[in-house]
Parts: sequence; C-alpha cells; structure tokens
Amino acid sequence: ASIDGISVNPQETYSYAASKAGLIQLTRRMALRLAQDRIVVSAIAPGAFASDMNKLARDHGDEVKERIPAGRIGTPE
Repeated sequence: ASIDGISVNPQETYSYAASKAGLIQLTRRMALRLAQDRIVVSAIAPGAFASDMNKLARDHGDEVKERIPAGRIGTPE
C-alpha cells in the first residue's frame, strides 16, 4: 500500500491515493474475514522514498521529512 492511502498528499495524485486507500481497506476486510480460518493478511504502507517516482522526496527531502513523524525519508538500504 502507501502512506498516501492514509493521509493526504499535497500533490494531486487522486487515482494513486484512491487506489492505495482501497488496498488498505481491502487488506483490513480480508484480515477480518480470514482470521477465523487462521490466515494472516497484512500490507505495509511505506512513506516517502527519494526516487524517480517521488521526485519531491528526491529533490526536496528536507521539506518532505518535516511532514513525516519519524523526521526522515526512506533510503534504498
């Protein structure tokens, strides 16, 4: 999933945010239903990573990390 499915991103990435929110809700729904069958369902929602896909984090990491509770952006390591 993505953190954009949980909180509002300042970029106008409507379909991306909507699809990630949908994935998060689907994960919750499946986890609730499948728990009775002892099946664990989970997803991760990473935050910002400096990349070609996230040029804002790549080019303006200091500004982006100010909005992140951990105060940092992700690295490839």
